[in-house]
Amino acid sequence: EISSPNGKISLTIPIEKPSKGETMKDIRIANYGHWNHLHWQALSSAYGKSPFFEYYAEEYAPIFESPNKFLVDFNEKLLQTTLKLLYTERTIHRTEEYLPSYPIDYIDLREKIHPKKSIEETLQNFSPIPYYQVFRE
Repeated sequence: EISSPNGKISLTIPIEKPSKGETMKDIRIANYGHWNHLHWQALSSAYGKSPFFEYYAEEYAPIFESPNKFLVDFNEKLLQTTLKLLYTERTIHRTEEYLPSYPIDYIDLREKIHPKKSIEETLQNFSPIPYYQVFRE
């Protein structure tokens, strides 16, 4: 969800209907409707006049312009690009099998984001530093 001159815009990626028991890494993007072009246009329209957008745009635009078969690959490209732009050296590892729980020194966020939970519920213990957007109420 992003803020725009016309209010909030949800940026959702269409997926193919998963098979029963399909893992997250196998969720395929349904490449119809030019969603990637529409998302990039929405981001450019909403944030194009923001400071430094032109510098970030050249890093993010190729992610939206190139075809992505799997949702996890698209998300990983966004995450890796963001970490690079923040000068944060982190190695992201994908699990090879489902683990019901992780050791205490791991950050397990699998249950934090859910389509049926409100953003307020999801972020109830999160207190970010305010970042003022171009369009914000």
